[in-house]
Amino acid sequence: MNSFIAHLVLCIVSISPLLAAGSNNYGLVRDKETLRPLTGALVTSTSTGDTQITDSTGRFLLPSAAVRLQRSFPLNGSNIRWNARTRILDVSDVPDLVTVRLYGFDGKLLVCFHPSATHHLLTIPPLPHGIYLVKVGTPWRETCLKIMQYDGYQSWISSTPVRSVSKRASAGTDTLVFSKELYRTKRVLHESDSTYIDFTVNLSPEIGDYLFLDTLRTYRLTIAENDMNILQDYSSLSSGPGQTNPVYVPAHLSFEDRELDSIAVRFRGDQSLWDCITNGSRNVLRYPQFGFGNDDVCAKFAFKFNFKYYKDDQRLYGLKNINFRSMSYDPTKMHERLAFSFFHDMDIVAPRTAFARLYVNNEYWGIFTAIEEIDGRMTKHRFPESGDGNLYKDLWPDSLTSDAMILDALRTNEEEGNIEDFKAFRNAVASPSTADSNFIEILGQQMDIPYLIRYMAVDRAIMNFDGLVSLYCGTNWRLRHNFSWYRDLPGSKFILIPWDMDKVFLYPEPNFWTNNQPTGNNTVPNWNVVTSDYTPIGCYFDPSTIAVTYLGSGPYYDVSPIDADKFLRLFRTTTWNDFVTEGHRFLDEVFLQDTVDARLTRWRRQIASAVGEDPTIDSTAWETMVDSLSNTIPLMREHFELMLDTLILLSE
Repeated sequence: MNSFIAHLVLCIVSISPLLAAGSNNYGLVRDKETLRPLTGALVTSTSTGDTQITDSTGRFLLPSAAVRLQRSFPLNGSNIRWNARTRILDVSDVPDLVTVRLYGFDGKLLVCFHPSATHHLLTIPPLPHGIYLVKVGTPWRETCLKIMQYDGYQSWISSTPVRSVSKRASAGTDTLVFSKELYRTKRVLHESDSTYIDFTVNLSPEIGDYLFLDTLRTYRLTIAENDMNILQDYSSLSSGPGQTNPVYVPAHLSFEDRELDSIAVRFRGDQSLWDCITNGSRNVLRYPQFGFGNDDVCAKFAFKFNFKYYKDDQRLYGLKNINFRSMSYDPTKMHERLAFSFFHDMDIVAPRTAFARLYVNNEYWGIFTAIEEIDGRMTKHRFPESGDGNLYKDLWPDSLTSDAMILDALRTNEEEGNIEDFKAFRNAVASPSTADSNFIEILGQQMDIPYLIRYMAVDRAIMNFDGLVSLYCGTNWRLRHNFSWYRDLPGSKFILIPWDMDKVFLYPEPNFWTNNQPTGNNTVPNWNVVTSDYTPIGCYFDPSTIAVTYLGSGPYYDVSPIDADKFLRLFRTTTWNDFVTEGHRFLDEVFLQDTVDARLTRWRRQIASAVGEDPTIDSTAWETMVDSLSNTIPLMREHFELMLDTLILLSE
C-alpha cells in the first residue's frame, strides 16, 4: 500500500505545472508584427479535428491529444467504470491488470498506477476541462479508452468500445494549425513530451492585406527640412525624357498605431515628371481636351515608400514598398481601382489598391491611391506555397530582346541571375518554325494561354491603350510597358501582371480604332483587325510635349500596328474563338452597369471628404467626372461587343 502511494505521488509531481494551471487558457495567439493579441483566430488539431477560437484576449485552450488509433475491438468484454462525482476509476473487471496510465491532451503522462487485486479503485486528482486518454496494460497488450469532460461540473463520459493503440502512439504528436482571416496560417508541431503551457504563437499577417482593405487610410510623413529640400530639388529630379533622378530621403511614418522611424520616400513616375518639370521648375498643365479634366496634372507628384531602405528587416504589414499614385491624369480618381478590380474578377494577378490620405509635416497633400508594388512580396502573397520565381518588368518575348535586356528586367532573384526561363520563352517565340499551326503547342509550354486570353479580354474592354498592345517606336528605340511577367517555379508557366491604369476608360480609345472605325485619333487597327501592313502609325493622342521636342519631327508618337508583333499576331489568330468566349463572359458577369455603379458609389462616399479637402482637386468637377464615367460604360460595352462580333481582314 505504501509503495503504491509513493509511486502515485511521484507521477503527480511530474505533471504538477499542468495541474496547477487549472482551467486557465494554455496559449496566446498574436500578430507577429504588432504583437497585438488576435481575437477570433482558429486553432485546429489536424489529428483529432478539435477546434478552438481565441477569446477577446487572444487566449485559447489547446485541443486534445493526437493518438494514432488502430483497430477497434472490445477488451474481452471487460469494462472500465468511471464515477465522475467521486473521481474513482474502477478497473476491477480488467483481468491481469499491470498498469493504468492517464495522459493529457498533449500526450504527457499525468498519473500512473500499478493496481492489484485488492487495489482496483483508483482515485484521479482534479483535472482541467479537456480530453484525456486512459491506457490500461496487461501482460498481452496495452489498450486505451478516451474519456471526455463535457461541462463545468466535473461530469465525464467514456467512449466505447475500447480501442487498441501502439505503445509509441501513446505519446504521439499533433500538428496545431493556427489561422485567421488576413493572417498567414501557421502550423506548430505539438510534441508528445511538451506541455506547452502558456506558449505564444505569432501569426504573420497576410502580406499587405491590412493596408488594402476597402477603406480610406491615413498616412503621415515627417521629413526634416534639409531632406525636404533635397526631395523637391526639381532641377536634379528631371532634365527630360529618360533623365529622371528621383532621390530617396529619410522620413518618419505614422500609420494608425504603427510608427516607423526610418523609411525612405521619393517621387515616382517617368513621363509625369518629364511633362511637369522644365528648367528646374514645376509646370502647370491642363488637358481637358484629352478627357483629363481641368485640374493641373502637375499639381501633385506620385510617391514611392521603401520600408527596408535604411533597415533591411523593416516591413509595414509584410510589405517592403508601396506606391502612392497621385491620379493626376484621372479626373475621377477611380480608374485604377476599377480596372484592377476587373482583373481580379477575371482571376488575373493584379496589384491591390486602396485610397489614402497623405499628410507631410502635418500639411495635407491630398488623396492618393495606395498601390501594391509588383515585387517578390506580391508574388509571395499570391503564391504562398512558393512565390520565389522570376519576375520581369516591361520585357517582351521577341527576337530584339537580348540576354542583357532580360537580365536588366529581372526584378527578383537578381543575385542568381538565372534567366534561362525567359530566354526559352523568347526563343520559342522568335523561332522561324513557330507558326499558326504549332503556336499553342509550343508556347503553351512557356506561358499560361487561358490566363492571357482572360487578361486580353479585360485589357481590350477597358481600353488600355497604354499597355500590352502599344509598341511605341522611333529611330533606334522602342517601348512597350506597364506590365510584368512572372513564372513561379520550374515547371510552371509565365503569367502577365498589369500595371499603371490611370488612363483607361477613356472613350473613344486613344490611338486605336473604336467601334471598328479608324476615325479621329483612333488610327491603329485594334485587336480584332488583321493586317499585313506593319508600317508604324503616327498617333496624336498624348498631352506630352515629348513627341515634339525629343522624339521626332511631328507632334505624335509612332505606334507599331499590333500585327507587326509576331507573338501578339499568332496569339490572336490561334485563340480568337476563346477570346470571344471570355470576352462575352466578361460582359455578362463582370463588366456590368450595376457592378460599376455599385463600386463607384461606394468609393465616392468613401473619399468625398478627402477629395473636398484636397487643394489640387475641384470637387464639383470631380463629381461630374465620376457621373460621366458611369454614363460612358454603355458606350464601352457596345464598343467591346462590336469587337467580339467582327474579325476584320484589312487589305493593304
